[in-house]
Amino acid sequence: MPLHRLILMRHGKAENRAQSGEDIDRALTQRGRDDVAAVAEMLFREELIPDIALVSTALRCEETWEAARPIFPPRVKVELMRHLYNAPPAVLLEAARDIGADSVAVVAHNPGLQTLVTELLALAEGDAGAARAARFGFSPASAAAFRIEGAVVVCEGLFSPNGPG
Repeated sequence: MPLHRLILMRHGKAENRAQSGEDIDRALTQRGRDDVAAVAEMLFREELIPDIALVSTALRCEETWEAARPIFPPRVKVELMRHLYNAPPAVLLEAARDIGADSVAVVAHNPGLQTLVTELLALAEGDAGAARAARFGFSPASAAAFRIEGAVVVCEGLFSPNGPG
């Protein structure tokens, strides 16, 4: 089954430093959890619901999906993917296409996510899309949804804890 909807979700606000000292072990703050839930509710209201969520194995990404998951129907599957940790845009897009689902959420990190959002907005809207992406910025807990039909890309929305972008 080809990919038709791609939902890109950046992890919520995380603690500055994990007790282990390892970046991959940084946990979400309470604000991060709250912001993720708010953005997930926006996606749900717009009927932007994934069939599966591909989640980086960084603790903050796993906790992001844990905060978002109750908003979505229980049928949404989840797959933890180590190679999404700090992945470049091409790896993020390839993972979504290779999973074989119609609607895929990718929960991961900047700069890869922000770069992919910018590239997809530029495809969808040209220079205006690239400028829109720059203004939006893709802060923690942000999400972007795209409809993909072959070579045609349509932005279905940009969402942040402060509201749609």
